[in-house]
Amino acid sequence: MYKNLRVSLVIPCYNEEKGLMTLIPRVPDIIDEIVVVDGGSTDRTVEIATQHGAKVIVERKRGYGRAYKAGFATATGDIVATADGDATYPVEKVEELIDFMFERGVRFASACRFPLDDPQSMSCRNFMGNAMISAAMSILFERQFSDAASGMWVFGKQVLQQMRLMNDRWNFSLEIKIEAAVNPNIGFCEYHMPYHGRIGDTKVTRPWRAGISALMFLLGKKLAIRFTGPETRSR
Repeated sequence: MYKNLRVSLVIPCYNEEKGLMTLIPRVPDIIDEIVVVDGGSTDRTVEIATQHGAKVIVERKRGYGRAYKAGFATATGDIVATADGDATYPVEKVEELIDFMFERGVRFASACRFPLDDPQSMSCRNFMGNAMISAAMSILFERQFSDAASGMWVFGKQVLQQMRLMNDRWNFSLEIKIEAAVNPNIGFCEYHMPYHGRIGDTKVTRPWRAGISALMFLLGKKLAIRFTGPETRSR
């Protein structure tokens, strides 16, 4: 519990047995439930999550965004926190991120990995790709996004009712931040957090394709928001 509010942690996973063994023991006491959304893993991901008391949902249709949507629908907390199953994000600092969200008077806060505390924790290719996507997102939506691809967020669960989350794949991470930032009833902020090198194999095998996809998505999202009008964004 956090100030009498239930907190759910949602973790999308696909073959993350090694990461979960490190991640789940670090989950702080303020977390009331852990929801692991498994995308059809062939390793011991489900077994390890269950052994550590997590609620496991199997989502057979692959997709980062699809996994999160399934997890959010299951989560019972007043506040939802997220983290990747590769143990790269400091889940033990979830309370800090929630505190910052309330201090800033917004309803969505995202962990910002930059500047990196450990330069070895991220490849140069990923660093440059994220920098370019963050810059493009900042220009298109006229908000400051320092870490567009961050996978650790906290938000009040009720804000999901005010978001149009259409993407089912990696660009979901961009979309949920945009939806929060452009909606005056939600608001968005970033808070610096340390970042660790991933445990296990990366799931992004063609980063150049992911980068092009992200840029195309941002352009489409900009047009979609322009045509829906401000009254839709603030309902």
